[in-house]
Amino acid sequence: MDILSREEEIELLLEKVREYPSSVFTYGKQLSEKYPAEIYSICLDVIRREVAEADNRIKYKQVCGNIKKLFEYGGLAEAESVIEELREKYPRRPAMLDELNSLSAKLAKKKK
Repeated sequence: MDILSREEEIELLLEKVREYPSSVFTYGKQLSEKYPAEIYSICLDVIRREVAEADNRIKYKQVCGNIKKLFEYGGLAEAESVIEELREKYPRRPAMLDELNSLSAKLAKKKK
């Protein structure tokens, strides 16, 4: 995948990212220029899967880091909606809510 990235083989790289979705956070920036909707969708799927398995603050921070990457790829609305979705779905995870609120504040500043 690294070679495909360096060689600008975007279509082949996208196929590999579809095969290995968690790699989207490595190659998403490059791919989101040409395929934004699909990359945002893959990011959201991976984020939802990760957060379902997350059970401590370290993992919550990793999930928030991935949401931040989604935001940086241009998925502003998607990042905001997934933050809201996670707040509603997991109201009994105070550490995660804390991380999400912190991330939300940072993204609001960057948006301006």
